[in-house]
Amino acid sequence: MESHSISAGLDYLGVGPEHSWLKDLGRAQYRPVTDAEAMDALRLLSRTEMLDGQLHGRMQRFWPMGQQQLDAQYQAGRLHGLLQLYDEQGELVQSAQYRNGQQHGLTLAARELAQRAGAPVPGLGGAQGAFNGGVVGGLLDGDTVSYDEAGAQSARLHYQAGRLEGRAQFFLHGRLVRAVSYRAGLLEGEATDYDQEGTVVQTISHQANLPHGPTRRYWPDGQLMEEQFHQHGLPVAPPTRFDAKGRLLEAKQGTASLLARLEKLVRG
Repeated sequence: MESHSISAGLDYLGVGPEHSWLKDLGRAQYRPVTDAEAMDALRLLSRTEMLDGQLHGRMQRFWPMGQQQLDAQYQAGRLHGLLQLYDEQGELVQSAQYRNGQQHGLTLAARELAQRAGAPVPGLGGAQGAFNGGVVGGLLDGDTVSYDEAGAQSARLHYQAGRLEGRAQFFLHGRLVRAVSYRAGLLEGEATDYDQEGTVVQTISHQANLPHGPTRRYWPDGQLMEEQFHQHGLPVAPPTRFDAKGRLLEAKQGTASLLARLEKLVRG
């Protein structure tokens, strides 16, 4: 069958299996148009959505059932302004600010958006790793909060020009399990680990991401169990150990309970 199209590659009847699959799912629609209709659409798009052949202004995209999927602002072909993403139920799941194609400003994910609106979180819609935080010039900058799949906090961090800076907290099922400090993206100062009851289980001093200074591990009642000093990541002396009653143990001596707790701490 002879056919013709001004668009090379579209002047024949065959299609790839992916397009057939998308059509059967209802996620794509394929309709015939004439060359004149295609050129009319291009001219309309150029007037309303493009400038000098580049996207310019507001762009919207929709799910197959008609719900909005994306609402974005473009300038000279780059994201510039507010970007909003929606799930298939029409719930807003992410909002971000862009400047000249780079994230710049506040980024909010499902949980934080719902909290700001004063509304309940609708199941988070599978918002894995949901996040809110600031971005400057495409780099994380300022305070950020991340959430796990259940919607509980998983981390509270502070960034400066894309690198971790200052205090950071990490959570498991909403409970604090580690508190650390960063300088220019590297661990600096004391890191503290907690058990499920919130009791300190160990502290480790760092310098430039390496253990430097005392490392201390504790019994469940808070008594010191082991202490060892490091310098630039290397131990400078054997560890000093204490039993559960606070009595100093001789070098290489250890009770069964002490060794069991040490093994548990080392394995995390």
